[in-house]
Amino acid sequence: MELNDNILLRFNRAEKRAIGLTLMDFSVLVQLTKLGPRSFPLTGLKDLEPEWQETVIEILTAPPVSQILKVSSYSPSPAETVPITSVEKPPIPVAA
Repeated sequence: MELNDNILLRFNRAEKRAIGLTLMDFSVLVQLTKLGPRSFPLTGLKDLEPEWQETVIEILTAPPVSQILKVSSYSPSPAETVPITSVEKPPIPVAA
């Protein structure tokens, strides 16, 4: 499923587990702003049935996906909550 224009999640519906995560324009996804990591709305969730929205959120917030994507939300108004994600930049190996 397309979570947004740059993030695709493949999952096994029967087992409700991730089987693939595609990150496009990785350098854009991991850019830092003055306030920290860039966040991106998970616009693709709105196209799902409420039950599947919950399932996808569970997949996103559990390992191994949660080691790459950090999911949170913001509320532009009291009646609306928008799920967002940021991408964890992988650690840079240090030579011993």
